[in-house]
Amino acid sequence: MFNKKIYFTILASLIISFTFAQQDSDSTLGNHSINLQLGGQVLYSINYEYHFLNKKYINLKTNFGIGINENASDSIPNDRPIYGIQSGLICLIGLKSLALEISPTPTTYFFKSTTFININNWFGLRISPKTINNLYISIGYSPILFTNFTDPTKHYNKIPLGIKVGYVF
Repeated sequence: MFNKKIYFTILASLIISFTFAQQDSDSTLGNHSINLQLGGQVLYSINYEYHFLNKKYINLKTNFGIGINENASDSIPNDRPIYGIQSGLICLIGLKSLALEISPTPTTYFFKSTTFININNWFGLRISPKTINNLYISIGYSPILFTNFTDPTKHYNKIPLGIKVGYVF
């Protein structure tokens, strides 16, 4: 079933979340954001985030994204890309301008008749320039914690490093 990495990641995220949650902060930014992600277990994806908890040193967000893990081959007529649907919880720990980002992200991949699920995680830094509060960039490492993909004849891209560029509104 699930291995120890998954339990440790979820438990660590919850402990960190409740440890650093202190007092409500006055946020001048909106509760919504959208970003473009390159890498991080996808080739590229577009993601929507919603703030549901905003404390002084911690922000919790939900995440939903759609993307492509592998493009279709031009040399194979019936080949199609591998699509992915991401969802998860994002925990930002730190200041508005520089925060640690931890995000367990279950992803469902679709390719013709093959469907599989990965539980990925995102460990990274989110940087938001003080002069332009609405923009941010996140650079991170995204290991696969669990997968049920078992077909040795097919492959998909495993890209552990990634970058996100986003806008808060």
